[in-house]
Amino acid sequence: MPYKPSRQCPGRGPNTNRCPNLAKGKDSYCLECMEYLKHDLKKHRKAYDKERDQTRERKFIHSPRWRKIRLRKLAQDPLCEMCLEEGMERMACIVHHIDGNELNNDPSNHLSTCFDCHLEIHKNDAFGRKKKE
Repeated sequence: MPYKPSRQCPGRGPNTNRCPNLAKGKDSYCLECMEYLKHDLKKHRKAYDKERDQTRERKFIHSPRWRKIRLRKLAQDPLCEMCLEEGMERMACIVHHIDGNELNNDPSNHLSTCFDCHLEIHKNDAFGRKKKE
């Protein structure tokens, strides 16, 4: 079976505005540019997180008041409530807001969950990543 021919890398390259290398096979970029793309992705995620944390809800999640509410809920229900419904016992580490409003701190709006169950709840949310289908 013939190989796909090499082509000009569309990346910016280390020192120039155009990469002098060739992209081989199924790769879209050469190996050097792939490293730059990974670095740019990290910077993009960091900027996204910084911008997201400026909202009123996210500022509350980082407050001492929320930490006290969270610790109180985890002390009251230390096991994952979703796992308990399935007959398993796992320690909870996250307090989930059932209605999605992080400012609604009514005790009936909180659910103690483990990390895996919390991911399952939010699997269709963006969370800074593409939505799964």
